[in-house]
Amino acid sequence: MALFSILCKRSRNVPFFALNPSYSTSPSIAPKPPKIKALTSYHRKLAMEAAMTALKDYLYSTRYLPLSLSEQISLNSPISLSSYLCRLQFPTSSFNSSDFPQFFRRSFSFKEPINEFDFFFESIGVFHKPKPSESLFLSDDLRLVEGVNQLIRLGFPYKKIGLLCPSKALWVAPNELSRRFEKVAHSTFLGRNCIVAICLAFPKVLTRDDADSLLGDLRTFFVDNDVVNSMGNEVDNYLDICEKIQIFYELGSAEGSIGSLLRENDWVIFDTDKKELRKRLDFFAKLGMKEDLGQFLLRNSREIFKLDFELTISIPEYLHFVGVEENEANNVILAYPYVVGKNKLGNLPRIMCAVGLSDWFLSRVQHSNIKLFSPIFVSDALNYDSAIEEEFVKGLEQAKLHKRGKLVIYKVEFLQSIGFGMNKFTARFAAALSGSKEDLHERFELLLNQGIEPKRICKMLRKAPKLLNQSKDSIMEKIIFLCNHLGHNLDYLDSFPAFLCFDLENRIKPRYRILDWLKEVGVLTRSFAPATVLAGSEKKFMEILYAIHPAAPKQWLENFSSRNHRENYRKNLFAPKVNFGFPLVVKSN
Repeated sequence: MALFSILCKRSRNVPFFALNPSYSTSPSIAPKPPKIKALTSYHRKLAMEAAMTALKDYLYSTRYLPLSLSEQISLNSPISLSSYLCRLQFPTSSFNSSDFPQFFRRSFSFKEPINEFDFFFESIGVFHKPKPSESLFLSDDLRLVEGVNQLIRLGFPYKKIGLLCPSKALWVAPNELSRRFEKVAHSTFLGRNCIVAICLAFPKVLTRDDADSLLGDLRTFFVDNDVVNSMGNEVDNYLDICEKIQIFYELGSAEGSIGSLLRENDWVIFDTDKKELRKRLDFFAKLGMKEDLGQFLLRNSREIFKLDFELTISIPEYLHFVGVEENEANNVILAYPYVVGKNKLGNLPRIMCAVGLSDWFLSRVQHSNIKLFSPIFVSDALNYDSAIEEEFVKGLEQAKLHKRGKLVIYKVEFLQSIGFGMNKFTARFAAALSGSKEDLHERFELLLNQGIEPKRICKMLRKAPKLLNQSKDSIMEKIIFLCNHLGHNLDYLDSFPAFLCFDLENRIKPRYRILDWLKEVGVLTRSFAPATVLAGSEKKFMEILYAIHPAAPKQWLENFSSRNHRENYRKNLFAPKVNFGFPLVVKSN
């Protein structure tokens, strides 16, 4: 909102438009079923009904799957079933809808075999097969079939069983599933539906033996809790509670450390939604809180849930108010000028990470509780140099000449979320970025997950803002090439972040192929830094090759350049060993 108000105020004439996966319980998002174009809308419905019945009969009578499992698969896999029907060749127009049952029975059994795994995983809410299989038939994976049947017998809702898929709990032996389920029951003294919800939210209780501390927290919270007892004995109600508790552990809270505090502050679970709870916890997790995260939030829950993360702060004024000495604050601004200016309180953790003060600030927060986020600090920190804002608005107007204004704003919001303030650098970088706000966040998180500190990523962006324009797969492939093929570590990106901007297949690999080949034939005996190899134009690179040997540019153009590169170049060049046409004499200086 602050960004919109600034632009409206100063530019009236200008149109304005970043885990522990073992805790994940997010369901897959279902795609739309394909349209069966060979049939009319009336016949599509009849065909689907007949196909469901035929599929159930096929799985039960022909494939010998349990009847209950066959029924569930046929009823809950409309996407796979529609895709299957789209592949069928229906008879001529004289074909009657009453012939559908026999037609589909013959199709399933003789004409068009189905991949039963696709149907099964869709039916439990998983739309990407987690376990590639060479077989088409579920009966070839008896452990999976037996595990699912056992879960159904234990009382698990069929359509929620997919929540257990990432943890591999579906492949646990039936007797082991029963043993672990009973262990949870004896450890918590809770009802069956509550235990089912615990298993769905925390699948580790079905796959591992180190869940005693977790179960202790849950027992403390659930047993004799009047609010829980009044909610009704429904799996969905219990699961909603467990998923909120799960957020604490996902973001770093130690198991066994929050049971009593959850009980004392149970309003946090009952009166807040998951999105808001995650937002509050994530704020302090980004500051660096880990095992004591849950305890800190619960002990200060009333104050923390009153915080307005949309409040505006400004840098460096806010740094002065929270105790950073003037000289140190000036040094911060000199080293990290892109954080200067207005931002939101909700982005404060990333600001502190971007300037390398996260550990110091975290210590201040833990000793001062949350006084540092009070409106007094925020409002008093707004007396800053308005020239910074003027430069930002001017730069933003220039950026909007090249991109749609709304898209530019999304880029600014992303940059602010990683610590950039409203200044000329942010406006300039926003014009260079491409991709949605969500995509940019995913690419930023990818670099974080590789161990690159936030302040280093921000400095890399200052040198090469387009590095986040690459897809996640492309960035990862270049990182692997840099580390494995070239032998550099990720620290090299601090000095040459543009490495991630170059095309891997058309620039990086071709240039290194010829350098590797020159080493093999004994012409090149030294190594070049990636910046030397990649930063220059092709003409500049050919000058480097010429300095290695006068005939090297010709080999580059004929055999290695991406414009003429052939996959079988080694066959042509190395059998027999290449002769340049004259003695290989390298001039010495």
